[in-house]
Amino acid sequence: GFMPKEDISENKKNMGAVNKARLIIFGTTVALIDIVSIIYGTVAKQFFLKSAAETLDLFCKQTQRIFMSDLQSEVKLSLQMAKSVATLNFCKNPDDPEAKALMDEEMKSYASSLLSGSTFYMSYSNMHFWSTDGTNYIVDSKLPENYWANLVLNLKESEKYNFNINYNPELKSINLWVNVPVRDAATRKVIGLVGTGIPLSVFTKSIYEGKNPLIGLYIFNDEREIVGAEDVSLIENKTLIQDVLKPQLNEFITKVLDSKQRKPVEKYSTSDSLYYMAHVEDLGWNIFAYKEGNNKLLYTGIGVVIYFI
Repeated sequence: GFMPKEDISENKKNMGAVNKARLIIFGTTVALIDIVSIIYGTVAKQFFLKSAAETLDLFCKQTQRIFMSDLQSEVKLSLQMAKSVATLNFCKNPDDPEAKALMDEEMKSYASSLLSGSTFYMSYSNMHFWSTDGTNYIVDSKLPENYWANLVLNLKESEKYNFNINYNPELKSINLWVNVPVRDAATRKVIGLVGTGIPLSVFTKSIYEGKNPLIGLYIFNDEREIVGAEDVSLIENKTLIQDVLKPQLNEFITKVLDSKQRKPVEKYSTSDSLYYMAHVEDLGWNIFAYKEGNNKLLYTGIGVVIYFI
């Protein structure tokens, strides 16, 4: 079993060469893994951001169109109601049974064409609020929740209608109200109001139901109150948008709201997330849609690459 010194020396050299080769291979493998990781992470992130940008841009534009088409239809019919002979007669003579009967009949015919399926009407001479769904009560304009009655009464003639959102305790629902003043033909004074109240759940249902589940969505007004959310309690409590978002997103929203010349769609991005904010000017509403990435997801493929290497 004696091995010559020359053979031992030769074996050490061979082992050293093998170990050196292994170190080189290992080092190269690690370097390749790093390169693959960087390439994969970069490509995955770019793909995600590009896909998210296209999805959000299309979603915001579609949502704006839905709001505007639905609103324009409701406003158009409400304006027609305010100009009808039956409406003018009723607002001047709300206690006249014949005028009231004709008004009831005409309002029911309009109601069938509206999103909510109902209309409301009131004369300022007796403040009696009527709705085709059977609701009727005397409006006390001194109560804070009835602020809308004073707003409509004091609208300028150039202001054909207004919107407001509030919880109506009599109707037990959160509604988007389309309020149209009825003016006396001679004096142009406001003598009554007509309109329709669209339950927010009806108004936003199609948007939330048709939404990609990976897209986050809030709708809030220019006063920052949330008017559309999957969590209905945020609407009921008039929660402010800054109370549900990260500080840097609130800075972005403030910048957009304070801007004198707003773009149809404003954008904000982080390294792995995109946020789009679109304006519905007629309502003074903002669509805030976003798609947030997950860095963990971007690197799952790297583990697979390492395993096979």
